[in-house]
Amino acid sequence: MTKTGWAAFGLCALLLAGGPAQAAGKSNDFPTPARVEYVMACMSGAPQDYEYLQKCSCALDTIAAHMTYNQFVDAQTIRSLQQSHNQHAMVYLNLDIAKEPVDRFYLAEAYAELRCF
Repeated sequence: MTKTGWAAFGLCALLLAGGPAQAAGKSNDFPTPARVEYVMACMSGAPQDYEYLQKCSCALDTIAAHMTYNQFVDAQTIRSLQQSHNQHAMVYLNLDIAKEPVDRFYLAEAYAELRCF
């Protein structure tokens, strides 16, 4: 199997390893360290004040209401792979199985933008 084939196989295994997806809307399944990491990344390059902290926290709460933590991790992993600057990045741009988790994240992110900012 080629490196590209192994990469696609690995992504499929990663996405399927969690079993059936949990129902969206379980905002309490995001662990605290993941919440802190998201809010800190959201605030980087932005005003470091309480108001923006509230906006970033609201954004993550909104995202968490639209997807489970496992779905969020899958989407972040795929996005990271898609944005990498190597010869294998095109595999992750064109895989149909990679489209759904990333689209779910972008939709949740759009809801968060409208609701919180």
